[in-house]
Amino acid sequence: MFSTIPRLDDWRVSIQVANFLRQDLKLLSYLELERCKPRFSIGYLPQHIEVFYDHELCIRVNKNEFFMLQSISKRHRPQVIEVFFDRELAMFLIDSEIVVDRTLPNQTINRILHSYAVKPISE
Repeated sequence: MFSTIPRLDDWRVSIQVANFLRQDLKLLSYLELERCKPRFSIGYLPQHIEVFYDHELCIRVNKNEFFMLQSISKRHRPQVIEVFFDRELAMFLIDSEIVVDRTLPNQTINRILHSYAVKPISE
């Protein structure tokens, strides 16, 4: 855990996202640690993908089997989206703004994320 509050200056996030993060120092410290981890390797294809909307598990993909765990309205725009690959944080978004992105451009993963309403990374 950090003894000081992580600086958000070099995170390249909007003022709104920075203010959101400053309200939850535990989350901010967790995301700081996750941002320091290396990206997933080129060609990495996760066996398990989990997508959380506002901290609720909504989608699970196990070896290409899709499970919708919560009904999701197309109009619902979750404030927080978390994507885990094989139980490791891969992406964290607040108001559709990427805060953590450990993925690399990968057409297969982009197709999976896009189909589950997660904005794909640019290629």
